Amino acid sequence: MEKKIFQKARPVFVPGMEAKPDTLAAFRCNFTAQPGKTYKLAIAAHTFYRAYINGVFLGAGPAPAPFGMLKADRYRLEGLKEGLNRLAVEVIGYVPSENNYATHETSCLIAELTEENKVICATGDAGFTCGLLTQKDCEAETLSFGRRVPLEAYRLDEAYTAWRTGAIPGAAACRETGEERIIRERGTAMPDFSIREGFRMLGVYSLRERPEEWKAQSWWESDAYISRCGGKGMKRPAYEDSLLEDTVYEGRLEEEKGTDGRRIYKLSGHEAPAVLEFVMEEAETGFIGIAFSSEGPVTVDILWNDYLDGRGLLPVKADNVNRVIRLHSEGGSFAFEAMEPHFMKYIKVIFRGGKSVSLDWLYVRTYHFPDSPASGFVCSDKEMNRIYEGARRTLLTNSLAFFLDSPERERGGWAGDSYWTGRAASMLLSDTTLERSMLTDFLAADYSVMQEGSFPACCSGGAGKIRA
Repeated sequence: MEKKIFQKARPVFVPGMEAKPDTLAAFRCNFTAQPGKTYKLAIAAHTFYRAYINGVFLGAGPAPAPFGMLKADRYRLEGLKEGLNRLAVEVIGYVPSENNYATHETSCLIAELTEENKVICATGDAGFTCGLLTQKDCEAETLSFGRRVPLEAYRLDEAYTAWRTGAIPGAAACRETGEERIIRERGTAMPDFSIREGFRMLGVYSLRERPEEWKAQSWWESDAYISRCGGKGMKRPAYEDSLLEDTVYEGRLEEEKGTDGRRIYKLSGHEAPAVLEFVMEEAETGFIGIAFSSEGPVTVDILWNDYLDGRGLLPVKADNVNRVIRLHSEGGSFAFEAMEPHFMKYIKVIFRGGKSVSLDWLYVRTYHFPDSPASGFVCSDKEMNRIYEGARRTLLTNSLAFFLDSPERERGGWAGDSYWTGRAASMLLSDTTLERSMLTDFLAADYSVMQEGSFPACCSGGAGKIRA
């Protein structure tokens, strides 16, 4: 490992769970901050992480890396409290066998906190504890053919977020995974994590069954995959929602403004599933966030897409992606943010049950390469200006630490596509770091299985061996 990134930290995970597919692990480290001191966090993980300081979002990552490697992110911790502070990290470990965006490797976290460059907490020592978050239901249908992992489904309770500032249920000492991985710097700018809100409501509806017949199993779902994800008991939220269409709302809707100025939508008196539909000003790549409450048990489905079909309906199964997040609670108030990034302009929120329910906040936390003021274009032709802005936004939403094939279906980096997007980034963003990072990853990856000595077809995905 490169000592300049991690001085003491070693890869760890929940004991005995690093090779188990589709786990959601929690890691905690408490530390004491002193005024005037500088505190930094270096962190890497497989497959993905999300970090909080004192329950407040810090960042998400890491950048994908070739087989046998991890890329590290660095954070300067601002606004710490004098005295006790709490670092919380969620790691989703897919251990995927088919994925164009992640390597087929076991799960791990490597993290290190420093005070004035002196290590005060590191994975592999007693400072970190860990445990499994059991609220994630991993026996659900596949996200997409390019990322054959379960779509996000959760059973929400108080413990789902309470551990970020409290205790992890069943906390234990972390165990070293025993796998050495080459650690590299991220090599590109950190993502834009801006909050996008201010959705415009398009309508409120009830749902009824559609007359068409749909096939539940998607073409990419092998028998082996279905067996891993619950077999006949596998949940199919996208299939269930594809059988429904909008009809006249039969309940009561109340709108009011909260103390923070956000609009609150309260639904009551509905028997059939109730829907609120929203549109963003511009399509965006990011993590969908929601705050809601209900008087009784409720199932909340969040659907999204960047377009409407010919009937003005939001397609839930489109472009080989199952576009649903399912949340269930027995009642109460909850805040949730997805761990998987998606690309959307339209969002539907479906409430099943709940007697009376309230949508208190809907937002998207962006997750793409940051825009840069280093370049720009404007002319007297308004249509040409719109084309330029559309091209620029398209490039940004398909860029992270390399050029993505698509913002959600695969998120892989294909060599043929990136030949052109590399030139686009140079022209539209005056930036070549993404292309350089992607070429470095290609050179570090194993050779193509189709042609020895050539680049692999897809960057930072699949299986392989270390060549760097």
